[in-house]
Amino acid sequence: MRMNWASAWETCCSFRMSMTFLDTSDKLQCISNLITKFPPHTIGDFWLSGTALGCNGNFHWCFLDRDFNNKDLKWKEGHPKIGLECVYLEARNDSVLLATADCNEQKQFLCDVQKRGQSQVAKLNECLETWQVTDVELYSLMKPTYLQKINITLRQKCFIRCVGNMFGLMSFGEVNSIALLRQIELATQGAPQKLEDGLKVHDECGGKNFDDECVTAFEVYKCGQEKAPDMVFNIVSNNFGTGPVVRSNKGIYLLFLADLI
Repeated sequence: MRMNWASAWETCCSFRMSMTFLDTSDKLQCISNLITKFPPHTIGDFWLSGTALGCNGNFHWCFLDRDFNNKDLKWKEGHPKIGLECVYLEARNDSVLLATADCNEQKQFLCDVQKRGQSQVAKLNECLETWQVTDVELYSLMKPTYLQKINITLRQKCFIRCVGNMFGLMSFGEVNSIALLRQIELATQGAPQKLEDGLKVHDECGGKNFDDECVTAFEVYKCGQEKAPDMVFNIVSNNFGTGPVVRSNKGIYLLFLADLI
C-alpha cells in the first residue's frame, strides 16, 4: 500500500501497531539485515514515524515523543531538506538512508509490533540476530578472563550496546546512571559493603565515554567484569534468570548464561 504520512500513521494504529522509529543504530542495523535478506519486496521508499510537524523544524519520533539522536542516523546526501517535514527510509540493495519528503507524497510505510510485553529472552535473541553474534562470540563475552585475551569484534560490542538499550541501561550512547544504580542495588541485595563496593565500580566504570557508542557500552561492561564479576553475574541473572535463555543463531543448542560466567 502507498499513502501519505498521516494515513500511514493511522493505518499502523488501526492494526494496533506503531509506525516505525529508528531511535538507535541497532534498529537501523536490524532493518538493513531484513532488506538484504528479502529483496525485492524490501526495496523502496517507506514512511517512518519521524516528522518535524509542529516542532519548529526539529525532527522527532512521534511514537516515542523523542528527538532524533543524530549520531545514530545516516541521512541521504542533501537531507534533511528545509520545508520537507516527514521522514522516510530509502532502502536500496547497498544502502539504507533517511530522507525527507512532503508529507502528502504517496509512499509505502513500515509498522512495528509494539513490544511492551516482549520477553527478556526475545529481547536478547533480537540483539543476537541483529548483530549476528555467534555462540562462540557470546561465550567469550560472558567469560571475564576471555575479555583480556582475545580481540572482541565491533559486532560483539554493538551487541552489548543493544542489550544495554533494550533494558534501559544505555540511552543516547551514554550510561543511564539511575537504571544502573538500581541494578547494582538489586544485584548486591542491599548488603552494605557490597553496595558500597558496587557504587565505587559505578563511579569508576559508568563515566566512560567514547565517540563510538558500541565501544562505550563494551568498555563499561568490560570494566564491570574486571572490577566486580560477581556483581555483573548477579545483574545478568536478575535480568535473564538461570534457565536456558539464548537459542543459537543457527538453532544448534541452548546456552545457559549463568553457567557461562
